[in-house]
Amino acid sequence: MKIVICNIPMKSELFELHPVDGISLNGKPLIANYAINVELAKILIKNEEMHIIFLKSHGGDDCTDENIIKFKDELKLISQEKNLDIRTTYEEIDVPFTFAKDITATVFRNIIGSIKKITDKYDNVSLYADVTFNSKLLPMTVFCAFNFAEKYLNVDVKKIMYGKVEFIERIPIKETAAVFNITMLYCLNSLTNSIDCDSPETALKVIDDFINL
Repeated sequence: MKIVICNIPMKSELFELHPVDGISLNGKPLIANYAINVELAKILIKNEEMHIIFLKSHGGDDCTDENIIKFKDELKLISQEKNLDIRTTYEEIDVPFTFAKDITATVFRNIIGSIKKITDKYDNVSLYADVTFNSKLLPMTVFCAFNFAEKYLNVDVKKIMYGKVEFIERIPIKETAAVFNITMLYCLNSLTNSIDCDSPETALKVIDDFINL
């Protein structure tokens, strides 16, 4: 069972990130709006079960609900074109577009609660995330939730994806669009929190060895 957490944007226009391998739309390669769908198109297998958790805020253009539909349509097209027949369930978690200790704690607990509902029913649960959109604070909350889930809920953190594009006068420049697998940052944070060395030099050697793997 895969759990995918996706930060949903509020903006009305999504930028195109990356072609999806082997998928076309109206005779042209499908260019994904969501970085995680580029990855899912590579790894999903037929009849697989997947639970997707949308982290959504309201504000700005307030096109969150429309952008959730765009995600679902994108994933549905991938499933249909690859004849995967993915069994997908969805869930939404509201995330106020601000920062306060109690709000962050509530979002953290809600993410953990959603993951636990799945781990209570399934073994071999793996976690994926797309932290491209929404508040810049949200990826840190997702990292914390993943750290807790990996430690206490017996899950495997597989991939954390991020998409980027550069803008000129608020217009996205297609040539600059890219998708990055940033799971290494999560692993680096976990390693930094867990290593126990006698000196900073020794600790940095451990970090360097990890980076050079």
